[in-house]
Amino acid sequence: MITLPSHITERNPLPTTISLQDYVSGYETNDGKLFKATTRGSHGYVSDWGTHYKINDSLALDGELCYLFGRWLGDGCVTHRTGTDIPSGIKIVFSLDEKDDAVEIARIIEAKFGIEGSIKLSSTERWYDLWVNSMPLGEFFKTFLGCYSYGKRIPDQLMHLSSELTLELLHGLFSADGYLSDNKLGIMLSNRTLAVRNSSASTANRIFILDS
Repeated sequence: MITLPSHITERNPLPTTISLQDYVSGYETNDGKLFKATTRGSHGYVSDWGTHYKINDSLALDGELCYLFGRWLGDGCVTHRTGTDIPSGIKIVFSLDEKDDAVEIARIIEAKFGIEGSIKLSSTERWYDLWVNSMPLGEFFKTFLGCYSYGKRIPDQLMHLSSELTLELLHGLFSADGYLSDNKLGIMLSNRTLAVRNSSASTANRIFILDS
C-alpha cells in the first residue's frame, strides 16, 4: 500500500464538497440544481438562451470525483461552441480496449453532475470519445482545472487532499498517461506546470513524473 507523508496531506484540509456556483457565473440554483434561465427582451424576443439541462450544484469530494478529475487531466478537454471560446461541455478520450473504463467514467459523471454522457467511436475507429454536452459543466472544468494541454492545472484545493483522495487523483491520471519502467511508476505529461505540481504530491511514493 502506498502512503503519502503527512507534510503533503495534512495542510489546509479541503472542504468535503465543491459548489459549482463558486466557479461559474450567471447561473441560478433551485433544489440543488444549477441552471441558466432563458431571458427575453422587451418585445418577447429571446436575448439569451438558457441551459437545456440542469446539473447538480454540490459535488461530494470523494474518491470517484478525484479519479474523474485525474482521468480528465490526462485525456480530457473542454469542448467549445463552434468558432468561439464559449465552453459547450467536456470530452474524454479512451483507447479501444478501454470501453469499460469509458462506461465507468460516464457513470461517475452522471452520478456526480446529474447529466448523461455519450460514448462514440471516433471517425477513424481508433478510439472512443466520451462526450458530455453541458455549458456549465464545461465552464466549471475550464475554471477549476484549466483548458487545453498547456493550460491544465491541479488547483490548490486538490493539492492538500487526504492520502486516499490524492491516490485516487493520481490513479485517474496514471490510467490516462501512466507507464511502468524498471519497477517504477511514471506519468508522461506535456504540461510542465501540471508535471511539477504532480511531483510535489507523488515523488515521495516513487511515482516519477516526466514532461515532454
